[in-house]
Amino acid sequence: DGAAVHLVVAKVESDPEVEIFALGGKRLRILQPLDETYWWNGRDQAHEIVPPGVYICRIRVSADAGDETAHRIINVAY
Repeated sequence: DGAAVHLVVAKVESDPEVEIFALGGKRLRILQPLDETYWWNGRDQAHEIVPPGVYICRIRVSADAGDETAHRIINVAY
């Protein structure tokens, strides 16, 4: 199981940056793209399973018109 972040962007200078954070602000994982989709399997950078809870997905895009950042909530339950 996991979460998928699907992005369709135009006129970007580089791939979007997609990261997972704990609510306290600690970055847990940097996601790598597979085509236009970023997958998170509920594990941190050390490949440990994160505890159930609420996490923040931060998406940053550098585009011709300027940089944009969006945040989304991901709930983890087992």
